[in-house]
Amino acid sequence: MTIVLLRWALVSTLAMAAVLALRGLTKNRISFRTRYVLWLLPLLRMLVPLFPGASPASAANLAPLSPLPSAKTALEGPASLHTWAAPTPSPAESAALFSWIPVLWAAGVAVALFCLLASNLLFQSRLTASRRPLQESSCPLPLYEAPTLASPLLLGLFRPAVYLPLGLEEKDKLYVLAHELAHWRHGDPLWSLLRGLALALHWYNPLAWFCLSLSRLDGELACDEGALAKLGSDKRLEYGRTLTDLADRQGERQMGGSAMTGKKAWLTLRVQALICQPQKRPSALLCSAAALILSAPLLFLGPRQTQSPPQQALEQLEQSLSYQAGGVTFTLPEGYQSPEDWNIHIAGRAVYPDGFSRSVHFFDSQNQAHTWQAGQRYMIAMDELSNCVELTMDIELPDGQGGQCRLSIDLLALSANKTKPAAATRGL
Repeated sequence: MTIVLLRWALVSTLAMAAVLALRGLTKNRISFRTRYVLWLLPLLRMLVPLFPGASPASAANLAPLSPLPSAKTALEGPASLHTWAAPTPSPAESAALFSWIPVLWAAGVAVALFCLLASNLLFQSRLTASRRPLQESSCPLPLYEAPTLASPLLLGLFRPAVYLPLGLEEKDKLYVLAHELAHWRHGDPLWSLLRGLALALHWYNPLAWFCLSLSRLDGELACDEGALAKLGSDKRLEYGRTLTDLADRQGERQMGGSAMTGKKAWLTLRVQALICQPQKRPSALLCSAAALILSAPLLFLGPRQTQSPPQQALEQLEQSLSYQAGGVTFTLPEGYQSPEDWNIHIAGRAVYPDGFSRSVHFFDSQNQAHTWQAGQRYMIAMDELSNCVELTMDIELPDGQGGQCRLSIDLLALSANKTKPAAATRGL
């Protein structure tokens, strides 16, 4: 789960950065509505944690295969035989630390979703209690007037309605309705909901807060452009004056609606956009479309699949076994980076001169916690090998078809030969 979250966070950040770069390169060269569409790519990436398919060029390949640092050698002595054995430098403690990442993420998501839902339900309940219907033949949506509003608002996903502040002048209604109906045509109630959900899922990422706010600004600019396309360019001055008049009002804000004025800091940008319209260039539009098409596979496909066949992985581990002074070493092959894949049970029996016998086990903590690391060398220290009468390594890997591939190695025979591992028995 930790690997999935890290990969998802990294690729989502790259998607946002790519749109920020494309947005800067195409400034004043594409329409505001086209620029608003660019945010669809990172929004979808932020909402979908899965990576269907695989590609060596996928951005997911940049994510780490494991959050745990790999030690050079993990040494374990027969702790059941030697109370004085040195402690094993196992990554189990680090694994426990990283195991809290999904828990902290889920807790943050729950808090963010609760705040989002509670604020919107409270706002909507207040609005519903104070609203009164208005009649307007030019508005195809239900129209209400509410004294608690400071700015016109489109609210509602399944039954959208336009809400006007109390005392709005008749001369301004034409421009207000044109803007809110542009929000309706663009499907902004849905996109506003998805933005809130994406922000809750990526609450930890400052870039997510910045980009989702910026996408909301681009949505307002797109609606200004859409409204003027309906009203005519000769209404530009009166439309801008309506914006400045409404921006002086203060009121409640919420994630689920689309208001006409928004933040005051946006007003200067929107008025400037009304004065200096983008000089639309077909080449910039084509380049933007090509960039979206080419980047989509890089951002949505999964990492390359380098996993070895299970039988080959078992053979590689068997070949890595070697006897050295003081113990037997083995290395987990690359390609099975998932700790859950490996089940390695190393156990045997030791008999003492007085006739007392007991079982011995190695690396049980790693096996139970699933903290095996690909590419790491492990050593089994056997200072009193003469006391061991049995010592076997039993390994299992899933075969991908619901079964298991197994390998059993007699480590005592390995230590006796000192040059090559004893014959192993395999089962499917």
